[in-house]
Parts: sequence; structure tokens; C-alpha cells
Amino acid sequence: MKKYDYKKIMELDEAFKKIFSSKNLHKNLSKINGEYRGNDLVKEVINFIEKDKKRPICTPDSKK
Repeated sequence: MKKYDYKKIMELDEAFKKIFSSKNLHKNLSKINGEYRGNDLVKEVINFIEKDKKRPICTPDSKK
């Protein structure tokens, strides 16, 4: 089992909130471009979303 340090996990949580802050994921991704450069967890999520721009991505329901 791979272990990640707490800081990387908290950055991933922060990045998720920014990525899914609106329905336009690709616009949100461009806003955080490079902000989490050293975080492999965030990079993996970004690469997955950007790999196929036509792929439907289920977004969290906003409670606002």
C-alpha cells in the first residue's frame, strides 16, 4: 500500500474543491494550472480529466 503524506492529501482536497467549483471543469483546471505542480495525486486527477475532453465526468452536487 502506497503512503502519502498529510500535506499532499490536503492539497488534493483543496484542488478537488477548486476543480469542481463550477460545472466547467476545463476552465477550473486552467485556473489552477501549475499551482500543485509537485503533487503527484493532483497531477493524476488533472491528467485523467484532460486525457479525454469528451469523457463525461460526474461532478459533486453543489450544496450551496
